[in-house]
Amino acid sequence: MIAGKSGHLSLQSYLAELWRQPAVRFELLQLLDVLDTRSSTLASPSDLPPEVPLTLHARYSRAEIVAALGNGTGIKPKVTQGGALWAPEAQSAALFVDLRKAERDYSPTTMYHDYAINRTLFHWESPSGGTPSQPSISRYINHEAQGHRSAPLLYASVSSFELGTQPFYLLGPVTYVEHHGERPVSFTWRLPRAMPEDVFEIARSVAAA
Repeated sequence: MIAGKSGHLSLQSYLAELWRQPAVRFELLQLLDVLDTRSSTLASPSDLPPEVPLTLHARYSRAEIVAALGNGTGIKPKVTQGGALWAPEAQSAALFVDLRKAERDYSPTTMYHDYAINRTLFHWESPSGGTPSQPSISRYINHEAQGHRSAPLLYASVSSFELGTQPFYLLGPVTYVEHHGERPVSFTWRLPRAMPEDVFEIARSVAAA
């Protein structure tokens, strides 16, 4: 394992050292208060296991999401650009949705039709080769039987930043409602809480695109 610039070999050792610095912890708490005041979206607890430090309706980069799910090792976990990521450490899947897709950034087979049906229901398409019989797709369909911990985590980006760098809103550990078709499989997910109004306005506008 290669040490990061901090000299620590793992995220755990880095955080342990950080916890021993009361002045830094105090400044971080002040910063969090300022960010909460500036935020246009009110975040709330996500009902995820305590070892997954993610908050509903907060925004995260891919790297932050991968790290929070414990996927990978070291200070800087490897970040992929795919639309779905299975994190075995968290026993959950992260589903990344870019609501403002640009044809220059996507191939015809990855221009998925993802949109809000209403503020608590979301239409999502699996990877283009997906079928209900595949283990990854079957896991989405049957996740409730596997326990709440395995619920897919839906993230949506509403920005038009360069692909791979934009922040994603955590819309929640979603619940399966129904699916149909194949290559891709179309899913309807139920969100744990109504999505923020500004995100919903964008997410529903792409339905007719």
